[in-house]
Amino acid sequence: MGCASSKPDLMVDEEMSVKEFLSENTFFKNLSPQHISQAAAKFMVREYSAGERIISQGDKADELFLIAKGAVNFIAEGEDGSKKKIRMMSANEAFGEFGLIFDTPRSVSVEAITDVVLLVLTRDVYNKHKGDTCLKNLQRWVNATASSIVASGLREIDFLSDVGEKQLNLIGRLFRCEVLPKGTTIIREGETGDRFYILSRGSLVVTTQDDLGLYVELTRLRPGATFGELSLLKDQPRNATITTLEECVLFSLGREEFGYFIKSLPTLGERLERSVNERSTVNVIADKIPVFKSLSKRKQHLLAEVCTMNRHPHGSIILEEGGTTPRKFFIITRGSVDVFVGGNRVRTLNAGDYFGEISLVSDSPHSATVCVSEDDDAYMLECSQEDFRALFVGEPAVLAEISLRVLGTRATLEDVLRHHLGREAFQKHIAKEFATENVDFWAAVEKLENISRRRVRKSVLGALHVQASSITEKKQGMLREQALQIYDEFIADDAPSQVNLPAAMVAQIKAKMDAENYDFKMFSDAKQEVFSLMSKDTFARFQASDLYHDLMARIGVYEQNRPEADA
Repeated sequence: MGCASSKPDLMVDEEMSVKEFLSENTFFKNLSPQHISQAAAKFMVREYSAGERIISQGDKADELFLIAKGAVNFIAEGEDGSKKKIRMMSANEAFGEFGLIFDTPRSVSVEAITDVVLLVLTRDVYNKHKGDTCLKNLQRWVNATASSIVASGLREIDFLSDVGEKQLNLIGRLFRCEVLPKGTTIIREGETGDRFYILSRGSLVVTTQDDLGLYVELTRLRPGATFGELSLLKDQPRNATITTLEECVLFSLGREEFGYFIKSLPTLGERLERSVNERSTVNVIADKIPVFKSLSKRKQHLLAEVCTMNRHPHGSIILEEGGTTPRKFFIITRGSVDVFVGGNRVRTLNAGDYFGEISLVSDSPHSATVCVSEDDDAYMLECSQEDFRALFVGEPAVLAEISLRVLGTRATLEDVLRHHLGREAFQKHIAKEFATENVDFWAAVEKLENISRRRVRKSVLGALHVQASSITEKKQGMLREQALQIYDEFIADDAPSQVNLPAAMVAQIKAKMDAENYDFKMFSDAKQEVFSLMSKDTFARFQASDLYHDLMARIGVYEQNRPEADA
């Protein structure tokens, strides 16, 4: 590497001192001799031989370089090892200014074409003296260049697509550019937020932890996504954790800069606030929607996280009677839709109304056609069946409650057994047949199997710096503990609540227990055997009983309350 020194009287070459060079440089030539001497004291001198590497792509960026002598090449290096020369610079030009104000790695490599002499200004020195008169012109250029580069990145963001060039350069000064490596946690669930982010490049994963402490992937964010505004506008803690899945480029604003941003671009500020309010609509409406009444506040917030905002042109068809796609739940935030059954309009839904909830728990065809009214476009928060089920994959009781509310008399025995009120009512009914242990056994095995359903991709665990083996070990510990409890309670020879199973099935389970060969499906055949016994005649008799009708009344069957809008 080139040799360096920071003495102010060093020479650029045998004929020119650093002070003499600066006195002819664009950034310093109008300064007094005293200020030029002060500026010279801030720089180090480095010399490089022709062909020598000055900067490597990916290096930490925290220095600015003035070329005092010679020329350099800028080289972009591909992941496949390819190299491409993208530009050349020579004496009196500067590079590396981004490193003075942003924590970003070098985006290209720099190599000396000839013997090179560079004047080097470090970030620490710049930050300490950037208000000094001797650096004022350089500081203006650094800020303007950085703003221009940030503005160039912001120009690619759809959210800012209608912002003019002048305004974009203006707000570019407010943003901080961050290049974050894979596995960086940007925001953490429960923490107080103090920054707003725009994702420019890369992908992010949004996660939470369930009641067992296992990780759940909620959704992924792609370039153009914005996040963090909820904490700044509503002073709410972070709803989830967001982590980089690969190297990402983000533009961010602190709380104070975010305030300036909103004031500078009131239209965008209104759009952001409207977006936050519309997402908050999920939480407000969830309390009013019968199928969501059982959700905790935390789950309501997470539901808002997986909802997407979409615009539907006026006159467009969203759902078609008899169709099976899309499987989505919709909340109208602006505009209105008309609901048709058999070609006849039966009602109009406006902002704050919702439809499609049956799609969250059922694959039955849509019962109505829903069209956007001709007057104007409609904006809706939408949640897909896939995202909804992923959110509650470890909580079948929540899905069961929603299924019972939505499906009513069409609900299955599984829905009844997974709901605490349903299981309680069914146990009272089955007690007449002296078989309550069957319900308890089914519920215990269901709880065990539910642990195996809670999965997260290895790539996500890697980004979270969590070893997949530690999750496996944790699950295995839960498996062993619960398997022993189930066996001792329901299957062992002296089990207090022994279930009636075929001898061969009991022997198979006993062999696994003796060998400590535990797996999450070891009781599945027995569970199905018991379920078949309960579902044959017993469930039909239960559905005809007063206990069942009382259960439907206690839960608040949805189909009785809102027959036309479920689509």
